Amino acid sequence: MLTVSFERKKKSSEPSQCYRCQRYGHTQRNCRLAERCVKCGEDHNSTSCSGTRSLTVERGGTTWRIS
Repeated sequence: MLTVSFERKKKSSEPSQCYRCQRYGHTQRNCRLAERCVKCGEDHNSTSCSGTRSLTVERGGTTWRIS
């Protein structure tokens, strides 16, 4: 007799982040927004950026940018 069991994937408590537009709540697979650089936050690809790294956080309609 063959026994098959499945393990349910645990849901992450952290929100998903899109690595295309750097926003939270969706993934790059479903993203239609403009590409945003993870290093400087400008509208271009991260690999072509010569700027310095900064952090942009969006939460509850408020955006914080930390350089």
